[in-house]
Amino acid sequence: MRARNWRDIGYALAEHLKVIVPFDRLTFTLVDPTTGLAEVLVAEGEIEGLTRTGERIPLEGTATGWVVQHRAPLVETEANYQTTQFELALRAGFRSRLAVPVEVDGRIVAVLVFHSRSPSAYALEHADRLRPLMLLVASALQRLSERWELEQALSQERTMRERLELLRRLDTLLLSDMPMPQVLQGFAKALRPFVPFDRLSLSIYDETTNREWLFVVWHDTATWDAREVSPMAPFGAAKQVMRTGQPLLRPHLDPAEFPAEAWLRERGFRSALVYPLPMREHFKATLNFSSRTPNRFTDEHIAFLNEIAEQVALALHALLSEAAEREHNENVRRLLQASVDLLAAHTVDDIVRVINRSLKALGIPPQVAIFVRFPDGVVRQAAETPEGLMWFVPHWLPQPIQPGATVMGDILLGRLSLFVTNDPINDTWGAEQQEWKRQLGDKAIKFGNAVVPMQGYTRVIGAIAVDFRESQRLISPQDELVQTLVTLANLAGLALENVWLRERMEQQLKETQILNDLIIHVTAGADWRHIAHKLVEQLPQVLPCDTASVSLLTEDGQHLEFVATYPAPPPGFPLGVRVPVTVGIMGYVVRTGEPVLERDVRTNPHYFAGRPETLSELCVPIRVGQKVVGVINLESRRLGAFTDAHLAFLQTLAAQLGTVMERAQLLQRQTELTQQLSAIFESVQEGIALVLTDGRLDDVNERFGELVGMPAAQLRNQPVDVLRTALLRRAADPTALQAALDATLNDFTQPHTDALFLTDPERIVERYCVPVWLPDGTLMGQLWVLRDVTEERRRQQEALRVERLRTLGELASGIAHDLNNALAPLLGSAELLRQHTDPEIRDLAETILHATEHAIGIARRLQSFYRATAASAHLPLNLNELVQDAIALTRPRWHDEALMEGVRILVETHFAEGLSVRGDAAELRQAFINILLNAVDAILERAKVTGRREGTITIATAREGNLAVVRITDDGIGMTEEVQRRAFEAFFTTKGERGSGLGLSTALATVLVHGGRIYLKSAPLHGTTVTVTLPSQQETAVAADPAEHPVEAPLPHWRILVVEDQAPVLQTVVLQLRRLGQEVLTATDGIEAWEILSKEPVDLLVTDLSMPRMNGLELTRRVHERFPHLPTVLMTGWGEAFREDELAALGIRAVLNKPVTLAAWQSLLRRLVSDNIHDGTTARR
Repeated sequence: MRARNWRDIGYALAEHLKVIVPFDRLTFTLVDPTTGLAEVLVAEGEIEGLTRTGERIPLEGTATGWVVQHRAPLVETEANYQTTQFELALRAGFRSRLAVPVEVDGRIVAVLVFHSRSPSAYALEHADRLRPLMLLVASALQRLSERWELEQALSQERTMRERLELLRRLDTLLLSDMPMPQVLQGFAKALRPFVPFDRLSLSIYDETTNREWLFVVWHDTATWDAREVSPMAPFGAAKQVMRTGQPLLRPHLDPAEFPAEAWLRERGFRSALVYPLPMREHFKATLNFSSRTPNRFTDEHIAFLNEIAEQVALALHALLSEAAEREHNENVRRLLQASVDLLAAHTVDDIVRVINRSLKALGIPPQVAIFVRFPDGVVRQAAETPEGLMWFVPHWLPQPIQPGATVMGDILLGRLSLFVTNDPINDTWGAEQQEWKRQLGDKAIKFGNAVVPMQGYTRVIGAIAVDFRESQRLISPQDELVQTLVTLANLAGLALENVWLRERMEQQLKETQILNDLIIHVTAGADWRHIAHKLVEQLPQVLPCDTASVSLLTEDGQHLEFVATYPAPPPGFPLGVRVPVTVGIMGYVVRTGEPVLERDVRTNPHYFAGRPETLSELCVPIRVGQKVVGVINLESRRLGAFTDAHLAFLQTLAAQLGTVMERAQLLQRQTELTQQLSAIFESVQEGIALVLTDGRLDDVNERFGELVGMPAAQLRNQPVDVLRTALLRRAADPTALQAALDATLNDFTQPHTDALFLTDPERIVERYCVPVWLPDGTLMGQLWVLRDVTEERRRQQEALRVERLRTLGELASGIAHDLNNALAPLLGSAELLRQHTDPEIRDLAETILHATEHAIGIARRLQSFYRATAASAHLPLNLNELVQDAIALTRPRWHDEALMEGVRILVETHFAEGLSVRGDAAELRQAFINILLNAVDAILERAKVTGRREGTITIATAREGNLAVVRITDDGIGMTEEVQRRAFEAFFTTKGERGSGLGLSTALATVLVHGGRIYLKSAPLHGTTVTVTLPSQQETAVAADPAEHPVEAPLPHWRILVVEDQAPVLQTVVLQLRRLGQEVLTATDGIEAWEILSKEPVDLLVTDLSMPRMNGLELTRRVHERFPHLPTVLMTGWGEAFREDELAALGIRAVLNKPVTLAAWQSLLRRLVSDNIHDGTTARR
């Protein structure tokens, strides 16, 4: 009961409890249910690897947690334990454990845990013995708790009063208008009673300026030491606290961890506390407490600082903001003064002196360099010397400036708006990086470096470069110093451009006079050679050149001829002499069309020394339209004599001179064009005539007269009635033609398209009439275009006849297919009945068999008819010509009829050369016609739906391996997935009564007969692409009936899966195969068959070709991918022919034409057995 705290209770229990309960280790844990933790006191038996005194442990998985959860004592042994923590005790050598709760007011507040190295040392009886003692422990803990709560309340009240007094004193200091040192010293003095320090300093970091200061306000007594330190250098503990934002207790100073603590240790300090202040905006700050006593600072001090940190941070922020505001106002004043001084400057040197003076006033370090890009394009650096301001060209800066070569170059070119770095060696490149390495040597230091452009009105005039290598200060683009530097640089740039602007205005007055004289000569119609002579005489008065010349390109384009020079031609090059365009800078300009401004001709590989004293040259092309016809060339004896401004002016002069030359050429070209147009007008195959609005025929070519039946000379300048009479005289239907002509001539503003049916001779002429508008919007008349389409219409009729014949053949094939399916059960049944024992039944079966075979013959002849229409003699064909024929034959549909419906369709072609296939030209042409007509219909349908009045059909041919490929793409209405699936079905159509449903099915049949494939890709409102592939060489079809190749081999005993959607046919095949001793599985479609194959072993697959849901080809494809060694036989009633490579690719061993005889099944099975024996494979999967 004399215990002062709960630890005293624990030690007292360890001293007296061994007589009641034996133990080798005793822990006393104080439970905090709100946090789920318990604080541990090891009263006896402290052991490495187990919980130690002072640790706070989670309740979960511990004996304490188990007792708290179950509110009962806990006994654990090595054979029976309930907590994972006991495993640690076992490894430490303990073999049994007892945990006993201590309850206060029904709540477990502590737990005694006994450990013994003896097995089964404890039982619940030990807990019963301890129960009276636990009541005393509970009472003592309750008494201590009440006393502690009272002391805490009194302590908190006292601390609150003291904290309020501290904050009041801080507010008083802030309101006193005292300087910052006195305010901070007063704060330190008021803080010492709460935090026992011997030294107090403040570390302050400003993120916007990237600067850091250290203010020492207490060192055994009040003091003041303010200095700027290297920003954010990883040296002292304050840097870490600023980064983490967490207080840092340093019970013992360790220079190995923080080098700055070596200085403190040398002066007798042994412990420290670094506390972060919650600063606002861009500031970070820490309070750095140091003591000469080890372990001087505790968590209680941190808790106290947490309570006042917000108010202290506000106060410190106010002090810093006030100081920053004063500095900012002073900088603004200095910038205003610099602006006034710059406006008063009259020369470039004056401006540089103002910049240097202003930078010193702003506190910029002496490491400053000023670069100016002069009008001649050369960049020079200013240097102040005792003799005055000097200019030199920096040796490390490549000139002329190239993009990406250096940072300075990119600043001057405007590619970088600002450059700020703290590592100039690694962040620069090229020659500039080498210069930094030369200056710094082996010093691997970081410091701020900024390059700021001097921006003028139109471009970057120069740059100011500063670096902080001496102070090693780091900077960022947001620093106020950098922003101030930007402002000063912009002011300097404007001042520089003002100086040069005055100089340029004087120059422009002279240039304007030359241009004015040139315009006067042009207006007066002077000869261009005379103008060239006047021009070269005046140029040396305006531009810094010693000689000027104008040279023209000869007709062969291989030489330049001097036509005007001043003061005299080069030695050895009199006027009229020709110089090859491969020689000199002038030749380079003519060849490339690019002007050349060469500041030092000695460095130009194209320079030709016509005048040895020449050092710089300016040459620009003279253009007529886009063609270079000559050059204007200026030369000077001075280096860098010419600038970009001189180049721009000379180009203007060249353009004016080109205009004069172009006028002369246009007059000549106009005469030539008139003659050419007349020849073209007469040579085209279409008849062309222009009907003026007053009813007269103006231009009429000879072809128009031929088509009308009247010489063109008799139609020109005649009333349109003469043309009307000539057409009506030959009209097959004069009334209809009269109506068509009236509709055309009554409204010249609308286009018209129709066909004229003429006689004597019989001819079909397409007529296109379109209005002709002048540029000012006036209607000039109506242009008539006549085209003879007689032969084209004949070919279209022939194509229609062929399509009808093919349709009949397909219908015949369909009938044969149905007959074959119907006859299959009869044939099979008759063959089985023929083996009956009753002679009468055998005779009857024989009769049925003969009748069935006769019907089969009829079906075979129908199939033969279809094959005759589907595949004729195959000859070598030009694929591109076939496609072009199809385009021409369908032109009335995609052009004329589409225009009549208000839709304009464009056909684009992209043909690969040398594409040849073998086949029937008429059939392949018809296939492409069908596809094109479908494309036209799709575009017209989309026009009805969306209102879009134009469309495009793109036709491309290509060679892909051994295949010739044709892709026909339209941007029409597109197809849904359902329509795509059925698109190739015969008689399926989406066009209602307008469609036959035979177009794509006919095309598919044709392409298949030719050994090709058709693929379809489409989406609604996104058009359709039809791809046709044809072999470049003719393929050989596979013989259909394996019965023709019998192989004498015993019949196998296989499990055969038969897939057939026609029930009678399926039943017949099953009976036939079972008669031959086979086990038969059946399926009515491909999907059902696939499910059976996934579950059952099968030796042979027999499938029909045409089935719902999944056809035979798709089934065989899947089977071959999944079961590549399973043989497959295809049955068909269509009589198709397949290529061997197609069958091999799908794993198909044979194709049987329906109906299949029993003998055919026997032959097939024997051949399959023979094949398996021969190739060594097994059929059963």
